[in-house]
Amino acid sequence: MEARMDNLFDKVKNSDLHIEIINGVEIIQDKTSTPHKIAVTEIALALKIHISANKGKCKVFTENVALYVNELCGCNDYFLPDIMVVCDNNGIKEDGVHAKPLFVAEVTSESTKANDYGYKKEIYKSMGVEEYWVVDIQRH
Repeated sequence: MEARMDNLFDKVKNSDLHIEIINGVEIIQDKTSTPHKIAVTEIALALKIHISANKGKCKVFTENVALYVNELCGCNDYFLPDIMVVCDNNGIKEDGVHAKPLFVAEVTSESTKANDYGYKKEIYKSMGVEEYWVVDIQRH
């Protein structure tokens, strides 16, 4: 089982596709919509402005920056959060983030909604993420 997971993590890390590992299962994401991209951009910009205005040292990351959840909670997960704020600069590496984010936001799509509200929410909580937002752009 461990060798299979190592192979899966290697495959996902080296892929050009938007692939996450959620509860040990490879999940290939659809392309994001324009409203999704707008929401991610606006939230990330607001966070960057707030951090800069307060002379903070945290970094804001958006889509396609890996979060090595498997290293942080001992689970079989590898996420690509839509937005995350990381304050532990030692955990920021060339291949992604190897430290607990302070803040994570997931912008939902029809294909991700169940995991964003369920499994990911529980994993982020178990990791000690201080704030987690689910931005549901399908709701009116």
